[in-house]
Amino acid sequence: MTSYINQTMRSMRPSNFEELEEKYLLDKILTTNSYCWKMDITERDIKKWLDNFKGEIFSQEEERKIALFLLVNFVIYSFDEFKYLCKEAFSNYIREVVTVDEVESNDVVEIIRKTKFVPLGNPSESSTSIMYYFRTENYLQTTCFDYIGKNTKNEYKDTNLVFIEDITSSGQQFVQYYSELIKSNIIHFDSCRIFVVYLVSNKSAEKTIKSHYPNIKVIRVVDIDERAYGVSKDSYIYHNDVDINHKCVTLMNHYGTKLENSNPDPDNIIKALGFGDKAQMFGFYYNIPDNVCPIFWERRDEWFGIFKRHKKSYKNEIGGDYFDKYIEYI
Repeated sequence: MTSYINQTMRSMRPSNFEELEEKYLLDKILTTNSYCWKMDITERDIKKWLDNFKGEIFSQEEERKIALFLLVNFVIYSFDEFKYLCKEAFSNYIREVVTVDEVESNDVVEIIRKTKFVPLGNPSESSTSIMYYFRTENYLQTTCFDYIGKNTKNEYKDTNLVFIEDITSSGQQFVQYYSELIKSNIIHFDSCRIFVVYLVSNKSAEKTIKSHYPNIKVIRVVDIDERAYGVSKDSYIYHNDVDINHKCVTLMNHYGTKLENSNPDPDNIIKALGFGDKAQMFGFYYNIPDNVCPIFWERRDEWFGIFKRHKKSYKNEIGGDYFDKYIEYI
């Protein structure tokens, strides 16, 4: 995938880490943002983020340099790359059906007619927002899409039911969601084939899903492995340099633990190295997953995250902590 190719080409090799200056790294990040990330991030934002690192484990100068080193090696899937992933996801699905069913290429239209693409999860979550671009990038009709609501009955006879999601590292969300659908008797699955298509995923997630539902076909566009995680010695950002790996993990774990222990919102759980404890080193232009170390995205009075993460609220009441935000619209 282009993000990882570009990332590898522009990553900072740790062999000259001690020689790197803060200004050089800062300029590198600004250039990366201009040409690759295309996020709403300014030099002022980066400097404000660097002020989080107070010199509690290394010197403040070294901590700032380590933080910049991590940031310059962070991958953001931009809007253009996201649209590319939507195209590839559709292509991978079609190729899978053509191969398994041994159909001719001119039967693709019939495959599409027998397919319903559905989001995975709540209508307010990222999977639903993906569907619009999935449709427009692949020139599909609106009739190819559906939504499985909690209070509706859906009949899919002789249908390929395809769940679409942006990312998973565990597969647990699909297992939980699919199990709830079965228990609620919303859908009769006997006469349809089930697919789940991820823009980014790994073999571990597929194994989890297959262990519960062996007949479900899992398709992923970007296949990630240990190289995508900041704690791994095999991560693409360290180039097998054990010392810089240790420093980066120590920095993330120290400040991440502080954020976890002082979390003011029990409804939004924070893990020091992100969920899964691996410090995932990539996100999307529209959101940063909670698998990412919170030093990058947590925002509160005492901490400014460089990226903005849109957290989920599972509270039943309207208002509460968000009342002041609602008032701003009046």
